[in-house]
Amino acid sequence: AVLVENSIYQDCLTPLRNNQTDVSNPTYTGKIMALNSIYSFRTTGGTTNNYTGSSTNAPGDTYFGPVQAPVIAFAWNLPGGVLPYAYTNVMTDPSLLKSVLTNASTGCGAGVLTWAKTNWLKTAY
Repeated sequence: AVLVENSIYQDCLTPLRNNQTDVSNPTYTGKIMALNSIYSFRTTGGTTNNYTGSSTNAPGDTYFGPVQAPVIAFAWNLPGGVLPYAYTNVMTDPSLLKSVLTNASTGCGAGVLTWAKTNWLKTAY
């Protein structure tokens, strides 16, 4: 089970995918929920579209993933169905994430961190 909140997905074909192998077999469907997130994508003509919302929106009213298998209601696979820790939902507004992450002095995103491309392919260090 994966929960993502206040996130931004830019220029990817399918930001969330809940089925790994067989589109007709719900056994392979994971539980993924996105809340208050942004999906920014370009059309083949180069126009940029921005969708803000959640994966819980009505079918046909969300762009976070293709319809490939019956949806399994989101719940943690834990005793009592709750996380073993607490967290406060004090997060950056997703419309501000890009500027926060790419800030040269405080950011952590692409263009700020420098790491050799070959490091991304390593499986052991």
